[in-house]
Formats: sequence, C-alpha cells, structure tokens
Amino acid sequence: MKTHGVNSALLMLALQDAIRKANQIVYQSRHPKSKNKLYSWHAPEVECLSKGKARTPYEFGVKVGIASTLTGNLIVGARSFPGNPYDGHTLNEQIERKQSIDRMIVS
Repeated sequence: MKTHGVNSALLMLALQDAIRKANQIVYQSRHPKSKNKLYSWHAPEVECLSKGKARTPYEFGVKVGIASTLTGNLIVGARSFPGNPYDGHTLNEQIERKQSIDRMIVS
C-alpha cells in the first residue's frame, strides 16, 4: 500500500527504529548504570571511550586501527574495533593485515 508516494512498510520500519531508540534513551536515563547506552541517534555504533585524562576523561566514537606506509604518506589499511578493546590486543591483527596488503601489492 502506498501513501502519498511513500511505501507504508518502509515508513513503519523507520518509525519502529525511532521508537526503539527513544525507548532506549528513556530506559538509560532511568537506569544510569546500564551498559547498553545510545550515545548518538544517527550513529548507534558510537561508544564511550575512557581516555584517563583529567581535562577530557571521555571521548565518544569507535576505536580504529590505521596502517600506513613507513613514511606515513599513504594509508594502506584501516579497521574499526567495536567494544573498545585494549590497544595491545589489536596490534597483531593490524600487522597481519598490513603484511597481507604488502604481499598483494608486490605480487
């Protein structure tokens, strides 16, 4: 069924998503210690990252790993790491990815 050129099924999905997000915001405002928080309406993958600095103790976003050439002039790989893992746990994966890209370029 179409309403003014808009597919009503798509409209219902969009409204359900907006209602789900609104309910999540209401819940987290009533339960501040809840772990599953919505920090950005338009980017729900955003997380709270603790920086451990007095002036700006928190950042909001997603941790990423960037692999570049030795001179740093060219980015040869990038990957996001959801869940804010410890940096030391992401390094091996980034090194392996960089080495596989190097092999592809040389071949």
